[in-house]
Amino acid sequence: MAKYNISNLTDRKSKRLFCRMLNSFRNEYFKGNSPFDIEVAHLDMYEGVVRHILFSNKTPVGIVECCWGSAFGKVTLGIGTVYIKPKYRGLNIAHDLYNYFENIAHDADALFNIQIEKSSFDANRQKFIAMGFTHYEEIKEFSNGADYKEPTYALFRGHNGINQLQPIMQVA
Repeated sequence: MAKYNISNLTDRKSKRLFCRMLNSFRNEYFKGNSPFDIEVAHLDMYEGVVRHILFSNKTPVGIVECCWGSAFGKVTLGIGTVYIKPKYRGLNIAHDLYNYFENIAHDADALFNIQIEKSSFDANRQKFIAMGFTHYEEIKEFSNGADYKEPTYALFRGHNGINQLQPIMQVA
């Protein structure tokens, strides 16, 4: 991530910037029909979610939401949201972010995964495979109580010795 700086949300200004970018993501995701806008107060609703803003010089280019958890009796670090502004897409920024957070997980002896809804996975399957994601597990229940409208998967790079993980090519 040498070309980029990752910043935590440290003050109200950074939280407002994060909310604007998250609302841009939601506007794209819901095709202009987002049921509500995210406000600063919403950021405290899910305990344990860590949020970051990605900067190129002083220009915000993306956001990341991740959370420590557990699965298969191991500590995990999962990325639930990555949003890169349209102008900065196609520059391998998401790939670099995944590598960055995977190294953090590795240093903590944790499993790294990304969480992705089925429709997004289906539309981008080859991109995830090209980034080295090879196995998945359907997430049946989220520790933060979140509920998703469609099946959501945790994608892993390798099976990590966990027999429950399925090869990505088997996702229906």
